[in-house]
Amino acid sequence: MPMKLQLAAMAALTVAFAGMMSPAIATAEIVDVQEECVPFRVSGNVFHQRCTSYAIHDDGTREVTGHYNCDENGMIYDP
Repeated sequence: MPMKLQLAAMAALTVAFAGMMSPAIATAEIVDVQEECVPFRVSGNVFHQRCTSYAIHDDGTREVTGHYNCDENGMIYDP
């Protein structure tokens, strides 16, 4: 009998946690990918760019998908 009660409690917790998830992100489709880059000074007249990639969902929400830097020659490197 206690085992059935434990299983029922675990099932109730699972349903409760599933209800807390954001349905907008879980069901929205990615319709576009957007990148924004901002220049920053490394030294003297040398500038690199700090870029962020976003996934745009069909409901209009943006989700960050990645970050990277780009040097003065266009080479990508991790921040």
